[in-house]
Amino acid sequence: MKNIIDLLEKHTINQPKKADKNWLTILLVTGAIILFSSIVINITTTKIVPAQENTWNSATPGYDFSQSIQEKLGEPVEIKETELGKEYNYKSEFPTRNSTILVSDDNVVLFMQERIPYNPEHTLNSYVAEFGEPQLVLNYPQISNAVKAHVFLDKGLVIFAHDADQSVEAIWYFEPTTKDKFLESWGKDLTTKKKGPERF
Repeated sequence: MKNIIDLLEKHTINQPKKADKNWLTILLVTGAIILFSSIVINITTTKIVPAQENTWNSATPGYDFSQSIQEKLGEPVEIKETELGKEYNYKSEFPTRNSTILVSDDNVVLFMQERIPYNPEHTLNSYVAEFGEPQLVLNYPQISNAVKAHVFLDKGLVIFAHDADQSVEAIWYFEPTTKDKFLESWGKDLTTKKKGPERF
């Protein structure tokens, strides 16, 4: 009889108590709720990038240069370090120039430049019809007097178009801004002056 009692006591000692089982269940359920809540919060608070006028290949100035955008763009031809952040260069359809994306150290798109091959159907007129007249029309002496920079400050766009046929050669994308801020930053090399005659 004593042997049976000893066996029962040992069996009871090795069995988890009902209270221990309840705490373990509560702990597991609480952990699952916390994990599920954090996943839901992460999904619902992810910054959704709206498609807007200054979006190019899903990248938009002022928003993250996400992994999915980088995958869509493909492998860059070159990545350079600049004083503002990293400059990603991508092959364009323009024969001699790349398109570029400038990204800050905290992975936010700052500025983009798209190079466009000649297409007589792709003209400045379509932008004017959609957005109205540009706030600024400037020269870019480093390129040519035959190309003007048409600045849509409130859209975050500069359309570089040829005077002769209004065909678009390049587009700059930036966060919408004021005239003064634009001329102090992205537009600092643009001017109302024309390129002077060549020196011999």
